[in-house]
Amino acid sequence: MGGNRVPLHDGPGLVVVRALYDSTFRGNHLGPGSQVAIFNQLAAAAVDFSLETSNSTLLFQAQAFQMELALREGQLAVAEQWADQFEGIPPLSAMVQLYQPHLTLVKIWLAQDTLESRGRAAELLGLMKQYTDSTHNRFFSIEVLLLLALLHSAEDDETAALARLETALQLANPGGIILPFLDLGPPMANLLRRLRGRGISPEYLGQFIDQILTVFDESAADQHQLRTDGSSSQGLDLVDLLTSREMEVLELLAQRLTNREIAKELTVAVSTVKSHTLSIYAKLDVQGRRQAVDKAREFGLLSPK
Repeated sequence: MGGNRVPLHDGPGLVVVRALYDSTFRGNHLGPGSQVAIFNQLAAAAVDFSLETSNSTLLFQAQAFQMELALREGQLAVAEQWADQFEGIPPLSAMVQLYQPHLTLVKIWLAQDTLESRGRAAELLGLMKQYTDSTHNRFFSIEVLLLLALLHSAEDDETAALARLETALQLANPGGIILPFLDLGPPMANLLRRLRGRGISPEYLGQFIDQILTVFDESAADQHQLRTDGSSSQGLDLVDLLTSREMEVLELLAQRLTNREIAKELTVAVSTVKSHTLSIYAKLDVQGRRQAVDKAREFGLLSPK
């Protein structure tokens, strides 16, 4: 084996991949560049290990982990290429510990945000909901419900989105489970704020939302501090933070298009554009579209006027 390879000697390879996923992604933090390189190296080692042992189940898990990493780094094109190899839905495997690779496929399809990809996400989420309901797996039931909420939001069905979110909150509150919410980043934070703004009862669910949003705000503050401390490379940091779809929206914002015009241009729902713009504002630490465009131009993300 090459000298730069990280060995995977531990027990069942699946446990290694899942533990790696849990320690890497929960809380939506990737850390500094050196950590990202380590995570990439570990993911590559997991793929090598699965190929050497001809373990197709582990290979799917390990590659899905790599694609989670790609999504968090805004490399949607890389994740899309992996997802496109599946003509159908891979067989569901046992949902143990904190990672289910099929959810990675759903996240990729939601990020693609096309009519076809949302249809594939809906099909897989339907199967996964049946599975989690029959096995009474609370953790994955919450994750499936949250992804369904984001799917409904992308389809401009606010009522269904908030209903799914409320059900997930009811499941998560007794155990104080907040990691699945944090895992879905700014779009989930925006959805939580919309539900809180509408009012929710009983009040303890509202307090639970406040608790989750506080962690989101602390996470955003930490990321802002990291960007401030590394101001010399801030432009590069912002590129890494924004997804390819968010960059598309940002470019159309620079053309002074309305949300409705952007939605028509990208063939998505208006609510989806709103979610993308709110995510852009949060990542760029700005209050509106003009500030977002100005800051993007300042750091070379957009061409000058």
